[in-house]
Amino acid sequence: MQQKTLLYKLTHTKFGLEFIKALAPITGKHLKLFLKNPTSNFGDFCNEKEKKLKEISHYYNLLQTAVSDLDIVLTFLKIEDRKAILQIFPTLESQEQYYRYHLENFIIRIITITDIIGKLGNSIFETGIPEEKCNGYTFKEKIKTTDLNCSALVERLLLETKEIKDKRHNKIHTGVTKIGYLEGIVFWDELTKIIESEADPILEVLTDTNIQEEIELLEKDIRYVIDLVIDFTDYATDKFIEISNR
Repeated sequence: MQQKTLLYKLTHTKFGLEFIKALAPITGKHLKLFLKNPTSNFGDFCNEKEKKLKEISHYYNLLQTAVSDLDIVLTFLKIEDRKAILQIFPTLESQEQYYRYHLENFIIRIITITDIIGKLGNSIFETGIPEEKCNGYTFKEKIKTTDLNCSALVERLLLETKEIKDKRHNKIHTGVTKIGYLEGIVFWDELTKIIESEADPILEVLTDTNIQEEIELLEKDIRYVIDLVIDFTDYATDKFIEISNR
């Protein structure tokens, strides 16, 4: 049976349900008011509670976008025919470049999620961190003074992504990064062309097998990170309901 997408996992949760219940009526009401007065600003229709819910909605939508991007990364990595890569993308130098590009996208998206979680948590738990200074780390430290359980959930997420973040910083500051999921894989069909040797079908199958195993490992890691994100959003649900019932 095909696994659910990451976005499906994120949105079909306790928090996802309460989010829809809280935001749908507001969105409908504001749309009607806007249609009556198209020159107005959506913010003109919001009371203080609705402004807070819109703020939370902004960050939760950013989270959904980042998670959806991870679904897209996995889709590209799971291409069935490696030999079609250079036909579809003729400007690429090699198949490895294709995989490396999407793996680097994975690194960026997975770390973006921790930053968004910090901002989402800051909004829901009203910790008062300025947006430009807010990320997973600053939120974790601030919430620790009032909610150790919440801080621990964010800490677990940050620890899981720390190694990935280190790789990302290396990429940004030096232009070079080793993507662990690719290390040790030899693209034999391309190598034999370079050395002008006859291709060996057995070695090509070995490459396919190694790539598949690494992608499965990566997907397992991604899904674990999303599970940690869901642990946090589920924990934040009661606080979100409290805000929506003001």
